Amino acid sequence: MANIVVLGAGVSGLTTALLLARKGHKVSIVAKHMPGDYDIEYASPWAGANSLPVAKPGSKAQQYETDTWYELEKLATNLPEAGVHFQNNHIYRRAKDADSAVGDWFKELIREDAWFKDVLPNFRVLDKSELPPGIDSGTGFTSVCINTALYLPWLASQCLKLGATLYRGDISHISEAASLHHSGSPAKLVINCTGLYSLRLGGVQDTKLYPARGQIVVVRNDPGIMCSTSGTDDGSDEACYIMHRAAGGGTVPGGCLQAGNWESQVDPNLAIRIMKRAVALCPALVKPGQGIEGLDIVRHGVGLRPMRTGGIRVEKERIGDVDVVHNYGHGGYGYQTSFGCSMEVLKLVNEVRIASIETMRMYPELSPPSIDKSSHESVPSVAKKRKAATDATTAVLAEDTGCASTVKLPAAKKKTGPAIARDDDTSTHEAITPPVAIKREDGVAPTTTLLVSANPSNAAGNTMFNLQHALESHGVSFNIKFGDALAQTTRGDDTAVKIEGQVERLQELSETITRLGMTVQKQMNTIAKLTESNAKLASTVGELSERLASSPSQNVRANRQWGTSE
Repeated sequence: MANIVVLGAGVSGLTTALLLARKGHKVSIVAKHMPGDYDIEYASPWAGANSLPVAKPGSKAQQYETDTWYELEKLATNLPEAGVHFQNNHIYRRAKDADSAVGDWFKELIREDAWFKDVLPNFRVLDKSELPPGIDSGTGFTSVCINTALYLPWLASQCLKLGATLYRGDISHISEAASLHHSGSPAKLVINCTGLYSLRLGGVQDTKLYPARGQIVVVRNDPGIMCSTSGTDDGSDEACYIMHRAAGGGTVPGGCLQAGNWESQVDPNLAIRIMKRAVALCPALVKPGQGIEGLDIVRHGVGLRPMRTGGIRVEKERIGDVDVVHNYGHGGYGYQTSFGCSMEVLKLVNEVRIASIETMRMYPELSPPSIDKSSHESVPSVAKKRKAATDATTAVLAEDTGCASTVKLPAAKKKTGPAIARDDDTSTHEAITPPVAIKREDGVAPTTTLLVSANPSNAAGNTMFNLQHALESHGVSFNIKFGDALAQTTRGDDTAVKIEGQVERLQELSETITRLGMTVQKQMNTIAKLTESNAKLASTVGELSERLASSPSQNVRANRQWGTSE
């Protein structure tokens, strides 16, 4: 398992660290701010927080929001200590907000045929009688609301439970992070979850980042529902939403979406407008006849959403001598994309590890030799390094697929792919097309043909071509045929779900290919030895035949001994 440093302890950093720790990696979380802090540089505590899908259909963000919803749903159902609970939610649309900043933000959320209607439960179009004054249409569905004061510490505690460490640190360049692993050894990977700080973090300095200021009020009143509108009459960048946090977290009226505004102090005039809009939208917030004086205020707050032109960045990059995976730019939807983005990070981490091992295998001279101080001799040899790299690759693949592979020739057995979680916490298995049977003819190298569901022009296709080259270097002819897209499986409610585990599938296939090549090589060696033995045996039989033919008297004596005659 790899030593990994995660920079940042917001919801993205902690969720990423948790998933890495669950995989057995040795994780150090290094951050300037930790759960329990309230600072303008630390966005996560100020969030509402809830799950209101705003991604465009077909985008990566849509997949992030979908994957995250199923995890949040499990938490709300099974782990009340996490501070996540279900809430009925109403979204109200005003036609005149179409060109406003908030209206654009809510564009997908307010659609009556929203893509998430088959993801979030109880989706419906609201009846006209359910709409407040001034609202043109609306939808309702069940979502979740998160008590950030409980959820962030819960994430941190789960990381600690799995052996991760947390400590405060402040760096100026991302390359410094590799030396901050708690083991004392350099980290193999750095995960950058620093949010808006990536705008000025050395080695990153992503100029696509910008703040979108938000302002909220936390009150003790309970409206019994979450609701939001597509805009307000107080300005294009002002919003109206109400959400009730789990487990005593209070109710959060908001807000605004002020792009490029770095102001950290509360605007009292905006605070009054926020409270007035909340009471007007949901009179149940206060007692009958009361206005904003009926709100029992806990605190006012300001947070800076880490917005990014082009959307969330989940990418791998080599910065100097450090392998980095970025996970930042989540804007106002960090919680509702947290698990989906972290799952993508895990895939990239695995790709980086395999690439590093493959480089060591193909170019062992690039890896400095280990020195035995007692004998002052260099170990291991180049051949041993190649074998160690191959073993390491197999270990990474076995770790990620969660199963071991065994290949028996000549018959290839059907085997299943990585487990796919379903809503009922059981699992299904995706069938993998096995290699065809190997046929050997004299003087002809055995050939294996593999049907791969991948695009030959992308990273997965390049990986398969590298495997082909590696096998052919061992004398095994290996052909690749690129086939159709991966099949689909279904959830418990028979809803089709596209299988996104293409990388994992290719990893398991590559493990099978590695074992296949080794088995073929062993059989070729065995055949060579048998051929040599047969040749020696034929030579011996020939010599004996010649000796018997030249000694007739010996033949007569032998026949008489057994009671026969010629």
